[in-house]
Amino acid sequence: MRILRPALYGLMALVLAGGWVFLYWQSDDIDLQSANAARAALNDLRAIDSRWNDQLVGLRLPAPGAQASAPAALQPAQYGTAYARLEQHALNLSVPPRALAGVKAAFDEKAALMARLPGDPSAMEKAWYAPTGPRLDGLARGLDLTFDVALSYGKIYRSWLLYYSGFLLTILAYLVWQLWQAKAGLERRVAERTRELSDALMKLKESEAMLIQSEKMSSLGQMVAGIAHEVNTPLAYVKASLDSVRSRMPQVEGLAHDTEQLLGALAAESPDEEQLAAQFETVRAGIGRLRGEHSLQELAKLVDDGVYGIEQISAIVGNLKDFSRLDRSKVAQYDIHEGIESTLRIAHNQIKHRTVRKHYGSLPKVSCSPSQINRCC
Repeated sequence: MRILRPALYGLMALVLAGGWVFLYWQSDDIDLQSANAARAALNDLRAIDSRWNDQLVGLRLPAPGAQASAPAALQPAQYGTAYARLEQHALNLSVPPRALAGVKAAFDEKAALMARLPGDPSAMEKAWYAPTGPRLDGLARGLDLTFDVALSYGKIYRSWLLYYSGFLLTILAYLVWQLWQAKAGLERRVAERTRELSDALMKLKESEAMLIQSEKMSSLGQMVAGIAHEVNTPLAYVKASLDSVRSRMPQVEGLAHDTEQLLGALAAESPDEEQLAAQFETVRAGIGRLRGEHSLQELAKLVDDGVYGIEQISAIVGNLKDFSRLDRSKVAQYDIHEGIESTLRIAHNQIKHRTVRKHYGSLPKVSCSPSQINRCC
């Protein structure tokens, strides 16, 4: 049944298209070129017959005092070409062959009689009454009638073609409407199904994200104490370093103040030598105390220790962030060794009483989801 219906529709479409082609071919079945060529050949034959008649009139009524001379005989080839063209195009227009045969017989007869002039006086009368003119007139009327009939049938077929085209357009519009209805129904069903699948997929993703988040929070809850301890250690010596730096700051601020006063005295237009020497000695003494107590070196060391502690805290926070992030679908080039090190740093408090031996090989970066690789580690 599924095959029969498309085959039936295809057959109907073929029949309708064939009917339209037939009507179009019939409405355009008027050979104007052949009609014009046939009329041109007919006019050539009329011209030949007129020249013959002029020669006959010249023989009947010679000029006064002029001696009659024999006219040049007209050969059949002189009208045979025109008749051949007439016959070819007239047959294309469905002109009866008998009418063409009558014209040819009349011209053959008259050409033979004209060839016998002026030696045979009886041939002049026969040539004068040869039926070439009436035969040409009858053939011309036949051509006109045939062409008029063809035009009439062409008009009729064009009218039928117009009605048939309207009928086909009506069927086409109905089929387009049916197709549009089917398309709208299909789009509606697809939209409903897509919406259902989208809702189901969204719920599934939400459930998956909640499950993953729950698992991550459970794991993070077990590591909170260890991570807090790992953060507290560098944080303690960062705090100690900053406290030491703060205790040294008044001494540095005093030296800066003394140096600023010295610069102000040097910038004066008429500085007091004793005051300038005293201020210079004060600055020198402050610098000497800093150098004697190695305060500058100690400050630099304290700053380095503080920076190191902050870097340790930053590394722990970064590892924790990479471990607990939700962008599981993000794929990037990742170093497996880096993931292992990050996981070991996070789990340091749980494995600190164990010995971990690292034997890394030479592995290239792989395309993966870093957060999932860290969880696997």
